[in-house]
Amino acid sequence: MASQAIASRRGARTVRRQMWWKILILSVLVALLFLYIVVVQFCGAGLQCGATHSLEHVNGRDCLFTCTT
Repeated sequence: MASQAIASRRGARTVRRQMWWKILILSVLVALLFLYIVVVQFCGAGLQCGATHSLEHVNGRDCLFTCTT
Protein backbone atom coordinates (compact mmCIF):
# COMPACT_ATOMS: atom_id res chain seq x y z
CA MET A 1 0.00 0.00 0.00
CA ALA A 2 2.82 2.38 0.75
CA SER A 3 4.26 1.90 -2.73
CA GLN A 4 0.90 2.79 -4.28
CA ALA A 5 0.75 5.97 -2.22
CA ILE A 6 4.25 6.96 -3.34
CA ALA A 7 3.43 6.23 -6.97
CA SER A 8 0.22 8.26 -6.68
CA ARG A 9 2.11 11.22 -5.21
CA ARG A 10 4.72 11.08 -7.96
CA GLY A 11 2.03 10.92 -10.62
CA ALA A 12 0.18 13.86 -9.07
CA ARG A 13 3.40 15.87 -8.88
CA THR A 14 4.14 15.17 -12.55
CA VAL A 15 0.67 16.23 -13.62
CA ARG A 16 0.88 19.37 -11.47
CA ARG A 17 4.20 20.37 -13.08
CA GLN A 18 2.85 19.74 -16.58
CA MET A 19 -0.21 21.86 -15.89
CA TRP A 20 1.95 24.62 -14.39
CA TRP A 21 4.00 24.84 -17.60
CA LYS A 22 0.87 24.86 -19.76
CA ILE A 23 -0.67 27.65 -17.68
CA LEU A 24 2.59 29.63 -17.81
CA ILE A 25 2.84 29.35 -21.59
CA LEU A 26 -0.81 30.29 -22.03
CA SER A 27 -0.41 33.29 -19.71
CA VAL A 28 2.62 34.52 -21.66
CA LEU A 29 0.75 34.18 -24.95
CA VAL A 30 -2.25 36.10 -23.60
CA ALA A 31 0.06 38.83 -22.25
CA LEU A 32 1.79 39.15 -25.63
CA LEU A 33 -1.56 39.33 -27.41
CA PHE A 34 -2.75 42.04 -24.99
CA LEU A 35 0.50 43.98 -25.48
CA TYR A 36 0.15 43.73 -29.27
CA ILE A 37 -3.43 45.02 -29.10
CA VAL A 38 -2.36 47.99 -26.96
CA VAL A 39 0.51 48.84 -29.32
CA VAL A 40 -1.76 48.57 -32.36
CA GLN A 41 -4.23 50.97 -30.72
CA PHE A 42 -1.54 53.65 -30.44
CA CYS A 43 0.56 52.96 -33.53
CA GLY A 44 -1.85 51.49 -36.03
CA ALA A 45 -1.74 48.10 -37.69
CA GLY A 46 1.45 49.06 -39.55
CA LEU A 47 3.21 49.64 -36.21
CA GLN A 48 4.73 52.91 -37.41
CA CYS A 49 5.12 54.65 -34.05
CA GLY A 50 8.37 56.40 -34.97
CA ALA A 51 7.20 57.70 -38.33
CA THR A 52 6.86 61.46 -38.60
CA HIS A 53 3.60 62.83 -39.92
CA SER A 54 3.22 66.26 -41.41
CA LEU A 55 0.40 68.61 -40.56
CA GLU A 56 -2.24 68.79 -43.22
CA HIS A 57 -4.83 71.49 -43.67
CA VAL A 58 -8.22 70.16 -44.73
CA ASN A 59 -11.46 72.14 -44.75
CA GLY A 60 -10.12 74.82 -42.45
CA ARG A 61 -8.82 72.34 -39.87
CA ASP A 62 -5.26 71.47 -39.03
CA CYS A 63 -4.87 67.71 -38.81
CA LEU A 64 -1.95 65.85 -37.33
CA PHE A 65 -2.68 62.87 -39.55
CA THR A 66 -4.69 62.71 -42.72
CA CYS A 67 -8.14 64.09 -42.05
CA THR A 68 -11.14 62.55 -43.68
CA THR A 69 -13.55 64.90 -45.35
